[in-house]
Amino acid sequence: MRWRGRGCRGSGGRDALVFLATILGGRFLSIGLKLSFRRERPPELHRLVFENTYSFPSGHSVFAAVFFTMLAVLIVRLVPARRPIVRAGAVAACLAMAVLVGVSRVWLGVHYPTDVLGGLLLGFGWVLAVSLLRRGSTSGGSARGGRVAKCRTP
Repeated sequence: MRWRGRGCRGSGGRDALVFLATILGGRFLSIGLKLSFRRERPPELHRLVFENTYSFPSGHSVFAAVFFTMLAVLIVRLVPARRPIVRAGAVAACLAMAVLVGVSRVWLGVHYPTDVLGGLLLGFGWVLAVSLLRRGSTSGGSARGGRVAKCRTP
């Protein structure tokens, strides 16, 4: 995933807004799907914590997938390309953290494994969709044929 604006003055604010919008969008998708599927949680007998919302998809898994994928994108942007092992290690750590959050939800007894899998796939897919939309909206021209202004380095 490559975000436009790297090195452009003022682009950090846009990137921060995209980051926030991506996280909020993932949260709203999760809530909407929970209300649509209305899947009950595992029996209370097996739970270590109490949850009172629906089970599918796991909201924690969606958030973890979105947050840690976005974090991986930021780390890849900051680590020089000449350090591929550091980049790969950071991306692997971010992926592992997202998966561990999902596993913890099953361990706590508040989700079925399919809830977590669905949440992780939704989160990763949402970030991919936002990335593709963002790339398409900044790739040298708009849908109306106009040109996107290039940033000059100071």
